Amino acid sequence: MLLGQHEPARQDFGAIRVLAQEVGDPRWEAVAFDHLGHSYRRQDQISRALEHLEPALALSRKAGDPSLTGRILNHIGFVYFNVSKHEEALRSHQEARQLFESIGDPVGLAESLNGLGENALWLGRFQEGFQWCSESAKIADQVGNRSLVGENWYMIALSREAIGDYAAARTDAERSVAMLTEIGDVWNLSFALPVAARIAITLGEFGKALEYATRGLDLARQIAAGRPTMVCLLVQGALLREMENVHGAWLADREAADLARTGEFGAFWAPFRYSCLALDAAALGRTGEAFAHIEEARRALVEGQHLDDQLEVIHAEGRVLVTLGQAAAARDAATALAERVAATGARHYRVPALLLSADATAALGDVEAAVQSYGVAAQAAERMGRAPALWRALAGLAETQRARGGSQESTASAGRAREIIDRLAATVPDEQLRAIFLQSAKVQRVLVLAGG
Repeated sequence: MLLGQHEPARQDFGAIRVLAQEVGDPRWEAVAFDHLGHSYRRQDQISRALEHLEPALALSRKAGDPSLTGRILNHIGFVYFNVSKHEEALRSHQEARQLFESIGDPVGLAESLNGLGENALWLGRFQEGFQWCSESAKIADQVGNRSLVGENWYMIALSREAIGDYAAARTDAERSVAMLTEIGDVWNLSFALPVAARIAITLGEFGKALEYATRGLDLARQIAAGRPTMVCLLVQGALLREMENVHGAWLADREAADLARTGEFGAFWAPFRYSCLALDAAALGRTGEAFAHIEEARRALVEGQHLDDQLEVIHAEGRVLVTLGQAAAARDAATALAERVAATGARHYRVPALLLSADATAALGDVEAAVQSYGVAAQAAERMGRAPALWRALAGLAETQRARGGSQESTASAGRAREIIDRLAATVPDEQLRAIFLQSAKVQRVLVLAGG
């Protein structure tokens, strides 16, 4: 299964299950059911996974094997994670952890800690999540489970991105990709690659982000894994949107949405998925469709949902409100986003909140306040190394400086933005994508403000 060859593996474990049934061995029957369920989970066939894991759990308890029971509980927890049932997942992993600690099983304990950590991180409980994933990685390394080490690293990287620690996030993501590539763990690699791509997008390494996302998508499709396929498509959409390729972003996000509708993992990243579609629709001038997607995103948010989802919905709604001409409501959304950032420590969203506030202030016609807001956003983006956000803040600053009569300072700000745009474009090897970016209306406006 490490190589993603699930059907041949299922045939083998199916034969073991039949044999175990015939000889009346509940332990081996449980082992076979467990492997069958885990294989279905990896292809996001949730119902079939639980159909096998639940009898496996009952059989393992009957057999009196706490190590096997703990392993199956972990696998059930991973299924709950797939469908965003994080509290149920935490309960399964916690019961498994207690079993493994009681019998001194470090292999199972490492997996339990990983499950606890990834759910905690997903919920924005960063301190707990970092501790659990770090402990899991340490134990996994000691027992030789390099696949689990790599998985912990990309989960930690994703959360380091959320708190704005991009240098450490990039290091963790890249070493995860390297290790998982080396050992041939295709399934985990299909998740690690979009994490690395997200971080590269934030830092303006567009060519690298495109390479990671494309490779991840190819691998996910190769092993017929729905969730990583959807994730890679959404990351591709985010990259194309950052490069002003609005139609390309919409196509990628639309494909991700279609895939989620046909699979059993529709709850996973649903608010984020609808938020992406809302941003695409707004950029394409389809304001009614954009607002409908925001409504879908809000309905998809449930108590205990992924923190990133919650923040994405607030940000996307603010962006749609700017497009609809409701600038005061958009500024309220920016304030709400900033407050959530301060309360949760998710500093990745600080710059988007500042940019949204600046754009809304400019739309309200308060030029002086907008100049100040864009200046603050530019300083924050530069301090955090967020080149794509920096050129946008400088572009807004140049526009508002020009509006208040400061032509020289406007030209200087636009000149800085143009330099960043040129550096970003130079990272993109695809000539067509690079041309779409450089010929986009927003980039062309920067060139005008910079003096041609």
